[in-house]
Order: sequence, then C-alpha cells, then structure tokens
Amino acid sequence: MNSYFLSFAWGICILVSLIGWGGAVNRILFPKHRVDWGQRAAWGMAWSLCFGGVLNLTWTISPTTVLIYLALGFLYGIVDFYTSRQLFINSVSEFKFDWSERVFILGIFTVVFLNLWHYAGSVYSLNFQGLDDYHAYFVYPHKMLQMGSLGPDPFSERRLSSLGGQPFLHTFVLSVLGNENFHLIDPGVSFLISVGLLLGYFKQKNIPKQTAVLFLFIFLCIYYPQLNTSSTVTGTALFLSLFVTLDSEVIKLSNWIPNACIVALVAAGICSLKTSYIPACIILIILSYFFYILGAVSNRRTVIYEVILAGILTFFLLLPWMISMYQSSGTLLYPLLGKGYHGSAYGIYLNKDLTLMKVIKIVIGSAINVYGISLWLLGFAVFRWRTGPISGREASLSLLIAAGLGIPILAYSTGGVESYRYSFPFVSTALIVLMIVAFTYEAGDQSKLSNTAPLLIAMVVAGIMIGNNSNSLKIRYSEFAGDIKSGINNIALVSEQQTAQHIKMQQSIAEGETLLTRLEKPFLLDFKRNKILLADWPGGSSPPPGMPLYKGSEPLADYLTSQSIKYVAYSYAKEAAYSKALFSSNIKMENTWLRNQVDNTWDFQDNLKELGKTRKRVYDDGDIFILDLLSRTGASGF
Repeated sequence: MNSYFLSFAWGICILVSLIGWGGAVNRILFPKHRVDWGQRAAWGMAWSLCFGGVLNLTWTISPTTVLIYLALGFLYGIVDFYTSRQLFINSVSEFKFDWSERVFILGIFTVVFLNLWHYAGSVYSLNFQGLDDYHAYFVYPHKMLQMGSLGPDPFSERRLSSLGGQPFLHTFVLSVLGNENFHLIDPGVSFLISVGLLLGYFKQKNIPKQTAVLFLFIFLCIYYPQLNTSSTVTGTALFLSLFVTLDSEVIKLSNWIPNACIVALVAAGICSLKTSYIPACIILIILSYFFYILGAVSNRRTVIYEVILAGILTFFLLLPWMISMYQSSGTLLYPLLGKGYHGSAYGIYLNKDLTLMKVIKIVIGSAINVYGISLWLLGFAVFRWRTGPISGREASLSLLIAAGLGIPILAYSTGGVESYRYSFPFVSTALIVLMIVAFTYEAGDQSKLSNTAPLLIAMVVAGIMIGNNSNSLKIRYSEFAGDIKSGINNIALVSEQQTAQHIKMQQSIAEGETLLTRLEKPFLLDFKRNKILLADWPGGSSPPPGMPLYKGSEPLADYLTSQSIKYVAYSYAKEAAYSKALFSSNIKMENTWLRNQVDNTWDFQDNLKELGKTRKRVYDDGDIFILDLLSRTGASGF
C-alpha cells in the first residue's frame, strides 16, 4: 500500500480531517463566527495534540483508534464544507483574475508551483537523520501504535525534549504508510496549513492580492532548518495560528470564556510539540494579556478572568502528557518543573564549565545572527514610526518581544548549539508577520519619508532572509525531485534483510523480557513482544542514582541489573552509527553539550564492548549482539 500516490492522497486526507476537527472547535466555541480553513486546520492540529495526550495516558493509541479519529474529522470536514459551500463560492467569485497583469499572473503560478512542489517533495523521503530519527524519533510513534502509549523510557534523553505531541502526529502517517513518509506531517501538511493561515490573515487584513502573492513567495523562500523529524514546521504553523488567533476579529467580538479556551488549546498544542517552544509561547501569551489589561478600561476584570482561565486550561490540557512524562522520566516537565532523570541531575552532564563570559558570548552571538538582526530591524521599522496608544492585545508587539527574548533563552539552554534551529518556528513567524505589518504600515500624518521607511526595511530584511540561505534552499528544492522519484519507484528505506535481522535478533530472548538497546535502527523492533528501552544519548537520562560513567564496565553492568535489565543489545560492528572515526571532530568542539554527548556515548559503547568479552552473547550475527548481563563467560569477543 506504500505507494507515492497513496501517500500524497493520505496527506490531503489528514489535512481535511484536521480542518474538520478544527471546524468542530470553531462551531463549539465561536458559533457566530467562521474562521478560514487554515485556522481551522491549525485548531484541529492543536486539538489533536491535546486529545493525543489523553489517548497516550490511557494506553489507547492504535492504528484502529487513529483511523477512526481521522475518519470522524474527515467526514465532518466534508459535511461542513458542503453545508457552507456558498461561502466558498462567494469567496472565489470575489477574486478578480485580470489576465493583463502578467507579473501578477506569473507570481500566482510561481507560488502555486512552489507550494505543490514543496508538498510533493515532502510526501516520500529516504533522507533522515540517523542519530536523532533512527535512534529515537522514529521509535516513539511505532511504540505508540504497537503498545498504545509512549510508555516509560527512562534511559532516553530525547524523551525529555518533547511531551509527545509530535510523535502522536506521526501516528497519523504510520497508521497507513511507512517510515519513508515521516516528512508527510512536517513539513508537508504543516506547510500547507501555514500557507492557509497566511491566506486567511491576508483576507482578514484586506491586504491587496499583489502584496499577498509577494509574501507567499517570501514565505516559500525562507529556509527552514529541518535536521530531523521533530517539530519544525508544525511549530511554525501553531505559532502562526496563535498569533492570528490573538490578532483576530473573532476573539475581539467573543465572550471571554471561549477566548480563553482557544488560546489555551493552541498554547497547549505548541507546548506539547517541543519543550524549547514553551518560553516563547508563555512570553507571547503573558505579554498579549498584559497589553490587553493595560489598554482595557471598562472590562479589566473580565480580561483578568480570561487570562486566569487560559492559564488553568493550558495546564490541564497538558496534564495527560505531563503525567506520562513523570511516569517515564521523573519530571512533569523538563526542565521547568524539575530535571527528573536527566543527566544534569547527577552533575555529570551539560554545561558544567559554562562560565559567565561564555554565557554572555552565547547570548550576544544568538542576537547578532541573521535571524536576530532581521528581527530587531523589523521591530524598529514597525514600531519606530507607530502612533497611537496601546490597543487590544498588541499581538505584533507581543510576538516581537517573545521572539526576541526566546532566542537568548534557547541559546543559553543549549549552550549555543544550533539555537537558531530550535527558535526558528517562533522567529520565522515573527519575521513574516512583521514584514506584513511593515508593508501595510500607515504612518498617518507623518511625512512620506517616514511612511516608506518601514517598507524599505522590510524589503531589505526579505532580501537578507532569501539571499542568506539561497544555496541551501536551491539544494532542498532540487532534492525534492529525487524524493519524488524515489517515491514513485517505491524504494524502501529499510531492506527486508535488515527487518529479518531484527526479528531474528529479538527472538533470541524470551517474550516479555526487558531489553536496553544501543542499536543503529531500534525502530525495527517489536515493542509489544519485549519491553524496549532506548539508550539514545547514553547518560543523558537514567534512573537514580544515575548511569555510572567513566567507572568501567562492571559498575555499568551492576547498575543495569539493579534496574531489572538483564539484556543489552548493541550494534557493535558500526558502533550504533556513532563511531569514533566519523565523529571525532565533535570532541574538539567548544560546546560543552556536544562534548558531553560524545564522551558519554563513547564511554558507554566502550563499556558494552568490554562486557561483550565477559558476558554471554545470546545473539551475535557479526553486526549486533545481545548480552545476558547475568551470565558470565570466558569466551573471547572482538
């Protein structure tokens, strides 16, 4: 069933289902106001992320559950479209298509082509990040579908980086398709949702069609730094949705209770995707309510009620995910509500030599890169010539400040490693929104020079953003052709031999036994047959008193057996795709985070190599072995 055209169609079905669920949210909370399809899709995604937390906590995720859920959303989306089809017809009839405007027509065709090419290239792929995707992010949705939940995985550091929302979205793909389609949700469907949100925002703000086409082109040419299948474009879509929600007429005209509900729903969806999004999300919401309270005169008490309710609802919507996190990794939310089992809790991991001068250097460095400079240039352009008092929620100003503060917060928390990648969803949202505001800026009674200044700065920023990554963007769009060709030819990501190898390997231990893995492709295992634990970044997470590192193989064996772990699997021939030959340069890097990961991983793998000489190998095919830690042997290995 895993053909390219089926995959293409399935992505559209997922989009329609999300629109349907978002339409239900729209009808329940705002029955008198109908939002555009892009916002409905984003609200449907946010609702799905929150609902997924309940399914995960109750261990009820399965292919059947997911397909029923998607089918219900799809049917409601079709019915909702049919009953409101006249609105769509009227909207299309309002669009005047003048064939004499050749540049405009060319722009439309260019935007449509790039958008379709982008989605088509995201449907099927053989290009994934082995260390992140194969070792963890592929595993999580497979576990969900096979076991009903993410379940406890206390040795997985990446388990702490996300509450679980993104893996749940990936179950929408894996319920029908295969590992080759992991990019279908992000960037594929999420990119379409982002474009839909922009189209709705353009209409809401009465932006001229020529300007709208220009901004869609700019958005399509902003390079998103997607290294793996964790949230990138899904985060962008939901941050854009949150901004549009805060800035919309619907929320201005509605009661405070549904307003609080929709803000909480989208915020909870964002927070469930990745913990790195939480600071910017919280700052954005707090600032928008701060400005709202500041500008309110007659209804200040109502606004206070709304912000309190929004905070409470956000917490309860996230609570199922947080409980699951606590059961797995010892904290409700890392690191805001405790370190849990993270390696830093034992004093052996991350930023142990991060001095004040290094912090200052990291923060300044994050502020003067192309994204930071562009952000503050646009902020200056928009708000330097602004007139009038604070009004409403000040969504644009709140987004600017949230993104501006979110950048150094993430830079500090990651030690400066690729902080631009983690901050991209809210920074890119701020950039495109502020460019739109600058292009449509009206300076009132000020001079023409002042009136054109924001426009000129916005044009410069747009040129910087497109030009800065033009080569990378060209490569990405050209790679889409190869991905489409691979999909049409139905080339498999994993060979039948590799799948059979993992089946045979797993059958060498009894059903129900616990197996700690350090494998190249652990996502090929049967998670129902055995309790599988991931050592994705060894030492990055482990139950108390923490994994003993740099103490030799015997203390490690004693620790693992004390955790009721009898068997360990290791891809020793390829060093679990993290060999010293390939990654020796990482040990020379200044960043403490990366050096810790390298040191810990190699020490752990060296210890497994030593244990391979002193423990019985219940399985060994020359590539992978499984050790029985309770059975000693004098047989030589390696």
